[in-house]
Amino acid sequence: MAHTQTLFAALAAAACTLHGAAFAQTLTPPRERATDGAIHRDNESYEAVQARIKALNDKGVRVASYGLSKAQCWLDVSLHEYSRNDRSAFPQEAMTESVKLIQSMEAGRPVGMETPLVNKAAKLRPDLWDAAAALKTHRGFRCAEQKTACAEVELVHAGN
Repeated sequence: MAHTQTLFAALAAAACTLHGAAFAQTLTPPRERATDGAIHRDNESYEAVQARIKALNDKGVRVASYGLSKAQCWLDVSLHEYSRNDRSAFPQEAMTESVKLIQSMEAGRPVGMETPLVNKAAKLRPDLWDAAAALKTHRGFRCAEQKTACAEVELVHAGN
């Protein structure tokens, strides 16, 4: 029965991705993550989001673009904290940020340049935030999109 539910969830996620419909990936609530089944389902959620990032790249979105880089970095820090047994809201909120960016790109909408402080992260190093903001307005930003996007996510990660 559990295998059938997992298969159905994977097929539903794939169908939503193929048809461009928006869907959210939800991790198992922290108090319920202590089983192999829950961890397996959560790993499938990470794989589904990663597949959506790959699909965008396959359709021509540059890996080094601000939006795709930021989606990947949010997903990476989410998995990092999840695998370190972070029981706060950070893994889910970081994954949600990744999915929001993916949904915008899938719909052909511009990606916002804001970086939320998920899980009430502290805003550390204002000088680095200022440097990232300055890069985003620089005429050579295209060369720094990937590093800027990931630096902003890492600043939030550090503040968490």
